[in-house]
Amino acid sequence: MVRKRAPMTFQVVTKKTSTGTHYHARIKGGNGEIIFSSQNYTAKESAKKACETVKANASSASLVEVTE
Repeated sequence: MVRKRAPMTFQVVTKKTSTGTHYHARIKGGNGEIIFSSQNYTAKESAKKACETVKANASSASLVEVTE
């Protein structure tokens, strides 16, 4: 029996703190692991735009190794 893996999902996360409400975008892999997380945004639409930008441009991105 071949087990199907859940699809990767783009998520907009809402966090309420004592300083206000913040949003960030993340990508969750089919195995449930978070593989990308954006900066915090004050507007939910900005976090949604981050997801759309990654979706639109990820396939043409190059891999660059960086040592810090």
